[in-house]
Amino acid sequence: MPPPTTPSVPAAASTGIAHPSSTIHRQIQHLLWISLGLSTIAIALSMVHAGALSFYAAPAAFGLSFIYNVTRLALSRKERKAGPEALAGKLPATARKATIISGWFIALVWAAAVGVTAALVIIITSWGRVEKRSVIIVGHFEWVFGLFEMFVMGFLALKCTRERQQIVGLANTARWYQLGNYDM
Repeated sequence: MPPPTTPSVPAAASTGIAHPSSTIHRQIQHLLWISLGLSTIAIALSMVHAGALSFYAAPAAFGLSFIYNVTRLALSRKERKAGPEALAGKLPATARKATIISGWFIALVWAAAVGVTAALVIIITSWGRVEKRSVIIVGHFEWVFGLFEMFVMGFLALKCTRERQQIVGLANTARWYQLGNYDM
């Protein structure tokens, strides 16, 4: 029996880099929206006490997350509207090294915000003479939502790394920093 024939290769694939509408890319888009929602909830809880419960680390993390998410969503939309000829030879915005490094950095900033908030809530709770219990209750919700956002940002950075590996074609053999010299 002869081997099955393969369909013709699209023009963008001949350059070595194509913009896939793969499962990973769709998951990244969903994670960007989830991250935007979680970070908004976390900053709303942080602003109940003007960000002081996290020593202003949560507002800083929110600012970085918001800029990151909106930028990636806008660039992804721009890429979807552009034709395949305009994108030939370029990596998608979610698979660039700067995106991956920024994602991990923002996850670390969220980790710092969560750590500071959790520590302060524990310290304030141990005092036992807090007149306003809302400080403790809101503080618990703040660090829990910050923790969720930290995990989503880490998972997002991981998915961006996997997308880069899939596009370059070295999914199982190379590290993210070894994957070509394409647009950083």
